[in-house]
Amino acid sequence: MGEVDPPHLVMPLTVESAKPRLCHDNRFLNLWMDGRPFSLDHLRQLPIYVSKDAYQTVCDDKSGYDHIFLATPSRTYFGFEWNGWYVTSNTIPFGWKLSAFVYHSTGLLVSHYFRSIRIPCSLYIDDRHSSQIRLPRDSSLVKCLDPDKLNLVSAQIASFLVC
Repeated sequence: MGEVDPPHLVMPLTVESAKPRLCHDNRFLNLWMDGRPFSLDHLRQLPIYVSKDAYQTVCDDKSGYDHIFLATPSRTYFGFEWNGWYVTSNTIPFGWKLSAFVYHSTGLLVSHYFRSIRIPCSLYIDDRHSSQIRLPRDSSLVKCLDPDKLNLVSAQIASFLVC
């Protein structure tokens, strides 16, 4: 926070019409960027994560791009001017060609961790679908709870950890 030097690029702001939200209009900068294709999880993969009688949870990372900071020298490429003041982005902006790739790739690290601790999950940029944690069959919870209660407790554990 504070005054900044004029950024290298001063881009306009726009409102996306399909889903009204403020975006950086980085079309000029995007012309100079190579695209980074990436794969999203698909609905056809849900059977891997969804089991019979299991609870499911869906989370949306609100303002997710604001969780990933830009390196200080990169911030001057994401500026705009407002009433004579220059503003630069500290985080990846919506409207930059690589933001979805960066955000989704980072989110996959979290998904891999959840899967490593037996929480089935999939990710679609900032939307995470998860199921209940799969407890070892010999755990004390599995032995002492009826199946419906066990499913609920397993889902609550997974939801707590994912959120």
